[in-house]
Amino acid sequence: MISYWQSTQRTGRALAVSLSRSLLWPPVLTLLLPLLLGREALWVCHSLAEVLTAGTALLLLRRGA
Repeated sequence: MISYWQSTQRTGRALAVSLSRSLLWPPVLTLLLPLLLGREALWVCHSLAEVLTAGTALLLLRRGA
């Protein structure tokens, strides 16, 4: 989706998904999941961050054309 939005001049959406994938979800999950579910939950952080990023992209897709 990032490449598509960049090519269609929707750079704000591309930036939002890109930043949520690298700077938003992974650090937040890395800090919170071990506190809530124990240190073994650290293994789930990256996968859950990808799922949340996909949800962010879907939300942006539904919000407008």
